[in-house]
Amino acid sequence: MLSLFMNHWKKDFKDKYTLLRTEIITWVTAVNQQLQASFNQNEYFIFKLKCHTSYITLILMFLVRDVNCTYLEYRTFQTTFEEFMFYINELASCLREKDDGELTSVDKLFNTNDFSRISDYCTKQIYKTMKEFEGKCNLMVSLEFLRLCKNTVFIHLASDRYEKFFFEKILS
Repeated sequence: MLSLFMNHWKKDFKDKYTLLRTEIITWVTAVNQQLQASFNQNEYFIFKLKCHTSYITLILMFLVRDVNCTYLEYRTFQTTFEEFMFYINELASCLREKDDGELTSVDKLFNTNDFSRISDYCTKQIYKTMKEFEGKCNLMVSLEFLRLCKNTVFIHLASDRYEKFFFEKILS
C-alpha cells in the first residue's frame, strides 16, 4: 500500500516528493525500531503506528492545501507536531499494560469513551503546545495546523480519512 501511495504522490507532488520520501523513510525507520524493541502487538502499539501514519497524513493535507511555507516554518511545524505527539502518546497510556493495574485520571477519561471531553482535553493540549511556538511561525501556518489538529480530534483518524479519499479517487 505504501508503494502505491508513493507512486501517486510522485505524480501529484512533484518537487515536494523528496520531502515526503524523507518523511516516509523516517517513519519506516521508527516503525522498524519499535518492532525490534519486542513490543507486543497490543492496542497501544497499533495506536502508535497509526500516529506515525497520521504525521505523514497531516503533512500531506498541509501540502495539498498549498499553504505557503518556508523550510524554517515547516521545521517549526514538524517540531510542534512532535510535541503534540508526545501528548497523544501520554493520552494513549490507558492502552498500555500497567504493572500495578492502576489507571490514571487520563486513562479513566479515555475509558469513558466521552469523545467531547477527550476532544476538549486534546484541544487544550494543542493550544498549550502552540503557545510555546508563538512568534516563531507564520500565522497562517499556525492557524492551519490548529485547524487540522482540532478537526481530527483523535489525530490517528486523519489517516483513515485520507486512505478513504485516496481509494475513492482511484475507484472513480
